[in-house]
Amino acid sequence: GVSLDSVRRRLALYARAHCGADVQIKSGSNTFSDGRHIYLPERVNHFGDERDLILYRVLTARAAGYIEFGTLSLDVSKIAVPDGVDFRWPDRRPDELAVESLCRGFPNSSLAMDLFVILESARVSWLVSDTYPGVERDHELVSEVDSLHCESVDFTVLLPVQRVVELLRQSALGVASGDYSGLNEKEMNAWTAGTAAVACLQVPEATVMNTSEALFRCYPSFERLIVLVSGAVEYKTANPQQPILNVGALNPEERREESLAQDLLERIRADGTPGSLDEIRSKVSSGETSYEELDGFLDRNQAPYAPKEEKDPDSDNSKMSDGEFRIAEADGKKPLDPDHENEG
Repeated sequence: GVSLDSVRRRLALYARAHCGADVQIKSGSNTFSDGRHIYLPERVNHFGDERDLILYRVLTARAAGYIEFGTLSLDVSKIAVPDGVDFRWPDRRPDELAVESLCRGFPNSSLAMDLFVILESARVSWLVSDTYPGVERDHELVSEVDSLHCESVDFTVLLPVQRVVELLRQSALGVASGDYSGLNEKEMNAWTAGTAAVACLQVPEATVMNTSEALFRCYPSFERLIVLVSGAVEYKTANPQQPILNVGALNPEERREESLAQDLLERIRADGTPGSLDEIRSKVSSGETSYEELDGFLDRNQAPYAPKEEKDPDSDNSKMSDGEFRIAEADGKKPLDPDHENEG
């Protein structure tokens, strides 16, 4: 077998090569990502040969995909709720992530979160395989591990909605160990809606915003199974040991930073200035500024946040350069750079 401590540094470098971020490899009871870091088991001893290291590498690449392909970059301000869907935006809780707010807007937030995780995992796994053919080849060498996890689920004790959710999860992993033949018409409707949602996310251009759209499309069919069979019984995850993505594992400081980044984006957009979470995170991660400095600067200036201006020597007009920022004062004075607001 292979211990995590013996390969942690190597796997961290491998993860950073994938997603270009300062990723930490942490010990966990199973493999998942919180959207920022990667959690791996303390030891892999499944094969007893070099495939154990290959399995570690595959698990790392899969988990890094949530960071590389922007799972935490969900922009709720751009989500359009379809007509006819039972959904209401909740009041945002302190330090709540965007995906958590999204799922709380559904009548059953636990079901919504399970479906979001499955759909987002399908999107990310497909992108990892499509972008890195070597990872897919490695995965084929160790794919029996996925089958073993799925075979551990006892479908006979599951409620209908749990059964269909678990079947969808296995399908998203590329493993089909369940019995689809026993599904009744309503269960088959949910299964069909779920697999159609997964299919639309397995394309190169799919983003986490498309995952939220797919959730709106398939959620109603699954919720109808709860109402039909279990009445007021609360939905529970069928396979809690395999979350794949677990944003709840973020520590309080990281949750606060993600929440503050969302707040900053909303304030920037309120001034009519374009921006994105990725741009805000990039400015902070580069060391140019911090979330607190940006927040304080906006508090003091109450003005748009936009790309820095490059002076045209032949004109009084200014040209914006991509990837940088400025904050223009409301009274029309010279735009200020948040990094040098106190100079002069």
